[in-house]
Amino acid sequence: LDPMGHRIAAITRIARRWWLLAAILGHGLLAIGYLTAMPEFNWPDEPAHLNYIRSIAEGRGLPVMADDSWAPESLDRLKSRHFEGIDPSNPEITQLTYEAHQPPLFYLLAALLFHLTGSAAVVRFFNLLLSCTVVAITPAIVRTLWPEDKWFAPVAAGLLALHPMRCFMAVSIGNDPAAEFLGAVLLLVLARRGRPLWVGIIIGLGLLIKGVFLLAIPLYAGWIWIVKRKPPRFGPWVVASTTAVLVAAPWLIRNILHYGGADAMAIGVGALGFDELRPQLAVTGEAGMLPFLLLCFQSWWGTFGWMEMLPDPRALTVYLGLSIVAILGLVKRLVDRGRPSGLLQYQDRFLVWLGGGHLLLLAALVVYSLFDFQAQGRYLLVLSPGSAILFAVGLGTAFGRWFPVASLVSALALLWVNLLNILHVIPWYVGR
Repeated sequence: LDPMGHRIAAITRIARRWWLLAAILGHGLLAIGYLTAMPEFNWPDEPAHLNYIRSIAEGRGLPVMADDSWAPESLDRLKSRHFEGIDPSNPEITQLTYEAHQPPLFYLLAALLFHLTGSAAVVRFFNLLLSCTVVAITPAIVRTLWPEDKWFAPVAAGLLALHPMRCFMAVSIGNDPAAEFLGAVLLLVLARRGRPLWVGIIIGLGLLIKGVFLLAIPLYAGWIWIVKRKPPRFGPWVVASTTAVLVAAPWLIRNILHYGGADAMAIGVGALGFDELRPQLAVTGEAGMLPFLLLCFQSWWGTFGWMEMLPDPRALTVYLGLSIVAILGLVKRLVDRGRPSGLLQYQDRFLVWLGGGHLLLLAALVVYSLFDFQAQGRYLLVLSPGSAILFAVGLGTAFGRWFPVASLVSALALLWVNLLNILHVIPWYVGR
């Protein structure tokens, strides 16, 4: 090699050795950047999440949903001021208890930290640790599926680390990062074809974190049918589902006693008060399907505050460009690899299943929005390692031998978008 070739080879070796540490550090620094740019309580539903934690930490036990759990007039007034100058002990804050329907596991752990330190900041950094751990787990999933590939793992980890909405939500007070962490563990176990008992335990713990894990039960059935393709097809699903229900049984029984047998997951009571004031998804109009999908797309990538701080148009261009290229690449890969036999390899079936999982989550959000309009794509982040894998494989197929260069350009574009959000978008909205 010439001197330039030796330098490039040396840089490549260093990058391959330190890329995961760089991704984790970059994710952490960007998340802290969002934390410094945004006033307290400007992450979705933070006051209600904090009041749940306080209820446990102060010995009042798990909260219960009631008709007055949500004070819409006070909440709207606080949101219009972006919560600036509001003390956490303010009655307008402490009366917000509408997250009482959430499963308790995250709040029990957060309450222990809050009780020991008396600081909500430690809960934020606990969530940041969970988010960074997800970045670390994702390459293990990729290497299990593509052990010989040199680029899919670092690119997936990098895309995950630089994802703007993930960076923003990583320092929130809420159960989203914990749900995302268990989602990553579940994907790793499935990629390694783990035993149904372990799958059931993880799903059960997920049900104790966030109600969205109810969808993991049909998703596991889809994994058996699409990915594994080996009999018996229903025995493992029965084992996993039964185990999940048993793990979550104390919470389910508690909800039945409080809210009735028809609402064991407290999903219905979770909309108490909201469904009367929020619009419902329609076919056309401001609450129509097209605006709904656009808002979901924006909020999956990065809509800040209480989902009202919309992305800069330049950021939307980056989001659209990456999404279109990745989708085209995935389609090309599946079409090419399905020829001529029409049979896909294990890894490609896993990709199909991941795509189907995202569509299932979106379909559930559509159904829920028929009663309570929730155009919040961030709910799909529970599968964020799967999203990163889909994007990495799609970009790799689309760009071929130019994949490393295209990945670097994509990473720089996402880094620029994050800095744009922190330095300009959020300050502009807060200053309005």
